[in-house]
Amino acid sequence: MLLGPRFTDSVIVTQTVPAVAGYSSVVIEYKEALAKYFPGDSPNYISLEGFISANVLIDALRRCGPQIDTERLIDILENTRNLDLGLGVPLGFSRASTRLRTRSGDGARQNWKIPGDRT
Repeated sequence: MLLGPRFTDSVIVTQTVPAVAGYSSVVIEYKEALAKYFPGDSPNYISLEGFISANVLIDALRRCGPQIDTERLIDILENTRNLDLGLGVPLGFSRASTRLRTRSGDGARQNWKIPGDRT
């Protein structure tokens, strides 16, 4: 049912991940993993977002080394800077914000909300 423009005033729609049909490195890796481990499943934005989130966690766990504990993992995540997952922009986090921080190609700072963040 189309309700008209009066119901969309001040609505902002964003996309937190690259286009599933795109060709960024992370999207290609995602599609390869999906085809290998879940043949027959179609790529979609929800599983791509989960794939990216999982890769952020995997990177942090690797940097923790064999002595993993909750506080160390949180500290590593909060101090992640310039993480290149193949999105086209480096990722970073801070202690003050659980929002993903990136810089666009023109140097402008962008804040992206992390999935599950309630702040």
